[in-house]
Amino acid sequence: MKNTTILHITDLHYNEPYGSPQIVGKDKNVTNGLINKISSNDCRESFISFARYYNSSRKIDLVAFTGDLGWAADPESVERGADFLAKLAKDLSVSSRCVVVAPGNHDLNRDERDGKELECFCRACEKRHFRYAHGEEPFILDINNFKVVALNSCLGGTERAIKGVPDDYWKIIQKTLSVQKKKLYDSGTLSRMDSDLRFQLEAMDIPAIGIKQLEQCNEVISRSSADFFVLLMHHNLIPATNIEIRAYASSVDAGRTLSRLLNYERYIMVLHGHSHTNIGLRLQRLKDDKPGYVACIGNRGLSPRPDSEASIIEIMTTDDGNFVRAETYNITRNGTEYESSFNYMLSARPDQTLNPTWSFCTLPKGVPMSFAELAKKLNVPKTDKLAKELIQLDAVLVNVTNKQRSPKYWQITRKI
Repeated sequence: MKNTTILHITDLHYNEPYGSPQIVGKDKNVTNGLINKISSNDCRESFISFARYYNSSRKIDLVAFTGDLGWAADPESVERGADFLAKLAKDLSVSSRCVVVAPGNHDLNRDERDGKELECFCRACEKRHFRYAHGEEPFILDINNFKVVALNSCLGGTERAIKGVPDDYWKIIQKTLSVQKKKLYDSGTLSRMDSDLRFQLEAMDIPAIGIKQLEQCNEVISRSSADFFVLLMHHNLIPATNIEIRAYASSVDAGRTLSRLLNYERYIMVLHGHSHTNIGLRLQRLKDDKPGYVACIGNRGLSPRPDSEASIIEIMTTDDGNFVRAETYNITRNGTEYESSFNYMLSARPDQTLNPTWSFCTLPKGVPMSFAELAKKLNVPKTDKLAKELIQLDAVLVNVTNKQRSPKYWQITRKI
């Protein structure tokens, strides 16, 4: 069995103009001055201290960043965000080659063209030797016999960066909107429209993953013998809880992407940002005999806002890269410090009745035993299959301690 710990960070938003309506919300009694005062205390150094403390007992193997280093592609803000990731990785003794980055909409410079929209972002990542997705090229990392795939979900940035959406589809969008925009201009409606929605109509500021990246995902997943994959992208594939009638909301090809991922019948974890919500949703086809699902997991982001957070995902796989289970933890800001709390657990075969190859009733109740002792008692070999069944029964029929270590260190106790 192998254990892998991923630190998931998103939406750093360095140089964000605080006091915006997005932060103030509907509370008219909260002034911009108060928001500025709260937000001026950047607690991300405290986050690094917490991460160091966590790392001292459970080694972090990978830092996964899912977009928005800075604000509005401002070069200084992008550099500051990259500096933070580099300092965090150094303090955790994580190689820069194990910092994997997917770009966000604030990393995209809409004033550039001809493929240069992410030039500043790419330069910042290359300077610090991060692994990153760009253009239509995902980045693929092998870790503990499963694959982490970073995707660029910003392909639909503007009309000049729409590569990845099929030409025929894009022409239909352009034609339809040109007719609608003319009507809106002629009637004077456009001038009265909400500024964010007007921008979305005028700039066609929509995100997309694109067919080419999906085809490369297909090649990676279909050729792998493992059944577990982690995908990193900025935009949420499932609509978030907040209403998104604004520029650069959800991915235009999210439905197609999810359909493709579900067809693989593998366990695919999608880590994302963008929506600034703590969200965890699992999708699977309604076929009891088919394994696999897609789990979409996002957090609020590690900006200086009072509700900022990150996530830790502790993953257990077999030696050949097949999924056993994953536990997710929130790291949430509390004043000027950060604290962790258990969020939820994912496991293989979550909705199927377990049929172990052995009878747990033969085990004595309340008596802890090692993995080797249990295998001998049950007269079964000490294999990954036995370990996987024990993990799936953990907290239901048995208690397994020391799960973060290899099975030879486990203590197993029958509960009922």
